[in-house]
Amino acid sequence: MFMLLFALFYGVAEFVLVVIAVFQFGHALITGQPNENVTRFGYSVGRYIFQITQFVTFNTEEKPFPFSPWPEKPAEENAVIPPP
Repeated sequence: MFMLLFALFYGVAEFVLVVIAVFQFGHALITGQPNENVTRFGYSVGRYIFQITQFVTFNTEEKPFPFSPWPEKPAEENAVIPPP
């Protein structure tokens, strides 16, 4: 049952990640730099997708969100590298 639930969550997270990528592209095109808040959220969504794949492929028994905390970007990785 959890496998089916997380397969559904994976599909939703994948869609959200595509929306984030398109938004960041547009934002960077207009302003010249990515949106920092969206960057952090994109990192979290990517980690969540990783956690789901680890769970459904039996690499871990720890269930991802909502059964564990939402993945957050570590503070030292919050710096956005400006474009060249």
